Amino acid sequence: MYFTSLKFQFVYSNPGDGNGLITALLGSSSAKNLKCFASNMRKGEPSDFISREKTWSWTSNDPNSWMAVDLGEGIAIIPSYYSMRYSSGGNHCCPRNWRLQASNSFNNVSDPNDPNWVTLSNHNNDHSFKT
Repeated sequence: MYFTSLKFQFVYSNPGDGNGLITALLGSSSAKNLKCFASNMRKGEPSDFISREKTWSWTSNDPNSWMAVDLGEGIAIIPSYYSMRYSSGGNHCCPRNWRLQASNSFNNVSDPNDPNWVTLSNHNNDHSFKT
């Protein structure tokens, strides 16, 4: 699948519905272009971030910890929805603070102040995830 000259529409029905971009990329020849990164992994591997399998992974509880996915060259998206999954292992496993960000440049993935990163969604003390 080569996305530069093609347009795809992924229709959201519910969280984890399998209709998303990452799922489509993982099932295509473009999967080899996906690269996952994370700051200070405490458990698991950065690639767990996009896995459809149940995993236990998280970053250290440091300020500005992050996980990122490089979709590969030539792929540009305009997201209208996103979903995240999490463990239901108690209140300590529920994300409460996160930002969904995007960039056309992956040069400074570890710098949260890099002006290339644009915040698409910001969540502070968000209790939408339930235990």
